[in-house]
Parts: sequence; structure tokens; C-alpha cells
Amino acid sequence: MDILWAAQLIYPSKTYYMNTKMTNLLILFIFFCDITYCIPKKLLDKSSNPAFTPSKVKTLSNYNRTFRISANEMDTSVIYNLPLNDIDGNAINLDQFQGKKILIINTATNSSYVSQYDSLEQLYQKYKDSLVIIAIPSNSFGNESSDDATIKEFVMSNYHIHYILAQKMNVMGDAQSVLYSWLTHIEQNNMMSNGVQGDFFKFLVDGSGKLVGAFMPSVEPMSQDMQGVITN
Repeated sequence: MDILWAAQLIYPSKTYYMNTKMTNLLILFIFFCDITYCIPKKLLDKSSNPAFTPSKVKTLSNYNRTFRISANEMDTSVIYNLPLNDIDGNAINLDQFQGKKILIINTATNSSYVSQYDSLEQLYQKYKDSLVIIAIPSNSFGNESSDDATIKEFVMSNYHIHYILAQKMNVMGDAQSVLYSWLTHIEQNNMMSNGVQGDFFKFLVDGSGKLVGAFMPSVEPMSQDMQGVITN
């Protein structure tokens, strides 16, 4: 009402003729000015609001999925949500392995390292309380042309393994699986980029879901180097 009072001082002879419409417009003007004044500046200024600070947010793309994670808080839940099936086609819930290290190996029955199926069994038996081993057959290097049923028969008959034998998948190239996309790209795992260097290449994930190591095919599962990483 201060504006109306000022108008009377300036135009005393015309104040009487101010109609109701003009009065309402002035009141609305005052009302909206007061609302704008009451809005906290931080909500109006995105640059001062931490929620809008680009440096604190990363975008992580995994095919059609997008994850927004804090640059200061490593998202270690991603791997536990990735799809994976065992050799019989049954879904494997990776979330059940939280708290244990996970060793992931791409395998092939015609590889020169095929005997590592056996040493992987030895490693599993020694550390099975704290270690999960997942062998993933793949023809990405041309050494696994058999289907899942034939692979299972060969591995079980010759090596009698008790660790997980997963469904055959591509570990590199355009048809690379979602799991191996995460394992090989720093943009997704937030730790390292490592292309798969051949059959029996090994990735180690720690108990919190963080990728912590990658090992060449020549590294024997029962070697001191491998066991040292697993026990630390």
C-alpha cells in the first residue's frame, strides 16, 4: 500500500479517480515482487548450488543404461547388477557375492592354456571361503567353436570343476557382452582400461565390487603373484 500512498502525495487531485482495476494491478505487482524477493538466491543460481556443479558428477554409459555417480564416491554397485548366465542358461545373481573377491576368466577348450581349468580348481578349493571364480567360455580368439553343452561336458569330464562355468559369450568386439564392456573400459569401471589379451585373461574384483587387477593369460592361477593379490 506504500505505492498508493506515494501516488496520493504526487497526484493529490487524481488519486480520487484511481479505479478498482488499477488498484488491483498495483497490489498484484507488490505481491509478485515480495515472492521474488523471498526465493533463496541459491535456488535461482545453479552455479552456486552443489547439485548442479558439473565437476562433481560423472556420466557412465553402459549400452542403453546411464549411471550418474559422484566423482569422489566410487560407485561399486554396478558389477552386481550386470547380467550373467551359467552354462545351463540360469541367471547368476552377482549381488550374492558381495564381500568376496571375484576372479573372472575368459576360457577356451582349444587354448594352449586350457590346463588352467585345473589350476583354477586348485585355487578355488584353497580360497573358496573368500573367493568366487567365474570361467566364461568365449570364441573371441577362435579357440572355442563348441556350444555350451559340449563345453560343459568337456570341462566337467576332464577337470571336475566346482567353481562357476558361465554361458559362452563375446569378450571383445562389437558384440562384446555387458560384463566385459564394464571390465575393459575405465569409463564404466572407473578404475582401468584393459583389453582382453587372449584366452585365460584374468580380472579380479574385490569384495566391494571394485576392479583391482588384470592378469595376462600366462599368469598361473596358483602362482605366488596371483595368490598374493587374492590374500591381500
